[in-house]
Amino acid sequence: MPGAITGQARAGEQTLLKRLVKRRPDLFAGRVTCFDRNFPGYDLITAILDAGGHVIARMKEGISLGFQDGPDRGWLPDGSRMSWLNAPSGNEQDRLPVRVAEHNATMPRGDGKEVSETCTVITTLLDHQAAPAEAVREAYLTRWSASETTFGEDKTTTAPRGAGLYPSRSEERLEVYLWI
Repeated sequence: MPGAITGQARAGEQTLLKRLVKRRPDLFAGRVTCFDRNFPGYDLITAILDAGGHVIARMKEGISLGFQDGPDRGWLPDGSRMSWLNAPSGNEQDRLPVRVAEHNATMPRGDGKEVSETCTVITTLLDHQAAPAEAVREAYLTRWSASETTFGEDKTTTAPRGAGLYPSRSEERLEVYLWI
């Protein structure tokens, strides 16, 4: 593990990760960081870009990713499209350009059946030839299979006895680990 940061649980994982990017930009330089849908945010992604890294992240359902003006509306030959994340300032010139790729995933339901879901993934890797949409989707899917299983096991084995998967946030410190 090349880096870790700890803090009070009330700080939250996103805040701690932003702190890690600012304290150790070398951990992100020249690397692509994959996030699940609770992490993407303008400030965090901008911090990683400023550190010399890139991002692939799943977007929450309901977040609008605009279409570019023009006849092709930003669509690229690999099936991805150009869009942007709005800046906290609200200024159009501060928008963060991203590329959007979608894929369908089959997800298990609680009743043992499966349901198909469309997943929207963004990336700061804007060149569709250097990083085709399929490679972006595969990178995200690899993150999912590696982290959700492994991190879930880590959380249950490192949590205090009887705490279950998530220890009491009022008593515990939250840790953010960077796994590369």
